[in-house]
Amino acid sequence: MVNANNVVRYLLAKERGIDPNSEEFLQIDISVFGIEQLKKLKWPSPYMFKFVMPNDRETIDKVLEALPSAAAPRFTSSKNGNYTCVTCVLRMPSAESVMDVTKKVCAVKGVMSL
Repeated sequence: MVNANNVVRYLLAKERGIDPNSEEFLQIDISVFGIEQLKKLKWPSPYMFKFVMPNDRETIDKVLEALPSAAAPRFTSSKNGNYTCVTCVLRMPSAESVMDVTKKVCAVKGVMSL
């Protein structure tokens, strides 16, 4: 059975020259995949942040506080109005700065990064 985790693990194994049939293959930490892909980009660069959260004013306010001051967010509500998506494009200096913003915003309860 194919699942997303094994696909990501396979891509990382191929990039690192690891045999997919080895024990080492199963030990690959797939959480670094996004970080490694970000590091391959040329920095500084514009980066689109997209976060989904419950549609309540308190959560949205906390997310806006966590975003850098240069952010010009766009808001989109879900079909039933239960969730809000916040999207903004910022010029970021590095992959690490992208991860810092993402971690800060996702620390708000109920927020998920896309």
